[in-house]
Amino acid sequence: MFYLINLSHVSPKYLTTHPVQNSTNLFLTYVVRSSLAALTCVRLSVSQFLFLVSLYMARPPSYGTYVFPAWSLAVGWLMVCASIICVPAYAIYKFLITPGTVQEV
Repeated sequence: MFYLINLSHVSPKYLTTHPVQNSTNLFLTYVVRSSLAALTCVRLSVSQFLFLVSLYMARPPSYGTYVFPAWSLAVGWLMVCASIICVPAYAIYKFLITPGTVQEV
């Protein structure tokens, strides 16, 4: 969950030459990044829940007394899924092309 925290760009020399300033900045960096990681996980969970509930509760669209055919509902959901699938597909792609093992990353 907290894999977003990466302080490898901070050199040890910089930390030793600016101890007070860096301890505050380092703490804030940990707090902000941890908070963002946690909030992102919560937001994604809520979004997935709402998507699945919407998919389950979907009714055929209608206009007055006319009920549109079932294929129109399928086309609408395919359009929704086409835009939603981009984010997890890119995350999986980046995970697969990243060098090293899961423990190293």
